[in-house]
Amino acid sequence: MKVCRFTQKEVDYFLRECNFTPIEEKVFLMRCKDCTLQEVAEELNVCYKTAYRINKRVINKIIRSV
Repeated sequence: MKVCRFTQKEVDYFLRECNFTPIEEKVFLMRCKDCTLQEVAEELNVCYKTAYRINKRVINKIIRSV
């Protein structure tokens, strides 16, 4: 699932309904701007694998909210 393909209305819905943690919200918003996981990891000062795990949690929350 590519997060960046969501409309602004969908992004707002997910931010409201998915109960993201602050770091999950940052990852979600960066991925909405089409940032790679490597870019996310660098911005958040975490390793790639951590960014991948957080991204996976974000995706799981999105799937549950639909």
